[in-house]
Amino acid sequence: MPTISDEEFLEFERLRRHYGREAIRLSTANVQTLAEDIDHPIKRCVMALALLGCDPVWSCCGFDYEGQPIHKDHQYGTVGIALQSNRRTYWLIEQWKKSQPAYSHLANRWSINFADNYGVPLAYLTCNLRLGNTWPEETSPHFYEPGAIAIRLLEDNLQGLQSYFRKQVVLRDSNGLYKWRFPTWDYPAKTDWAIRKAELMALWENTPS
Repeated sequence: MPTISDEEFLEFERLRRHYGREAIRLSTANVQTLAEDIDHPIKRCVMALALLGCDPVWSCCGFDYEGQPIHKDHQYGTVGIALQSNRRTYWLIEQWKKSQPAYSHLANRWSINFADNYGVPLAYLTCNLRLGNTWPEETSPHFYEPGAIAIRLLEDNLQGLQSYFRKQVVLRDSNGLYKWRFPTWDYPAKTDWAIRKAELMALWENTPS
């Protein structure tokens, strides 16, 4: 059986890492629009929050999903959406306090925390997939399930606020701002996303209740 030297093995590992980095960069560059770059499982939540005027800055579904591009490899275990700490975001939080949405399990609970991100005040809406998860190991095929449930519960809650949606908003990729603030920022900004209420309502109409 052929063998390789330690030096050859180290060179192989170096080239494999280089190939992996280049594959991720190519995958990132191939996605041109912000609408395409949002994690598919959480996309409708982002649309609803944008239509409510909360100005989503960042989002992550926290688990791998079918059809995701290479650069979306992210078994992080936390579903998250960062919102601008603006008047509409505070209004939304008050609506949640009044409605007290019922979550069926500890693993599906959402929390809201406020923090500055390099001088920009943000509200972080997060759900910890490992908290109360029957299958907390990311290698489990069931690891993602609390996140999928939490996202749907959040969608249901946001759908109840549709009378407050704007007809259309334009969401801009925050990577453009970060590139301006930090010149070596490497993630390319995507083109603006025009989000329409009618489009979101059509998506919800085709979703099983």
